Parts: sequence; C-alpha cells; structure tokens
Amino acid sequence: MTLKQAAELLNLSPYTIYGLCSKGKLSHYKQGKQLRFKRTELLFYIESGKQQTHDEIKEGIQKTLSNFNNGRG
Repeated sequence: MTLKQAAELLNLSPYTIYGLCSKGKLSHYKQGKQLRFKRTELLFYIESGKQQTHDEIKEGIQKTLSNFNNGRG
C-alpha cells in the first residue's frame, strides 16, 4: 500500500504518516525511497488506539478477579 493509500485509510495527512514512521509508531517498509505499508498492520494500528468501553473494562476486571480467585493469578 502506498503512502497516499495509507493516509486515506488512516484519515491522516501524509506528513503525519511520515512523522509516525520516523518515531517508530507505525510499521512500514521501504521500496527504494518510497514508504510502503501492509493493510493488516495499518488496521492493527487503528485497533490498538481504540479505547475500551466501560463494559469491556468491567468484563476484563471480572475475568482477572475470577482467575485470581480460582488460583490462576
């Protein structure tokens, strides 16, 4: 995927994409002097920035407590 396509998918400017790459926050590959991206890695980047809902947080806490009470934690 090209820089332009990645920028469109992430809804960011190409300059922002360059910045994320230079800071090591966005996985990328170089083909000559051009940056290339894998769609799956960009989707992972999007998902990793997602904030959990209150229900997801509660579920995680309950699962952790359950494992702890059952001697698994």
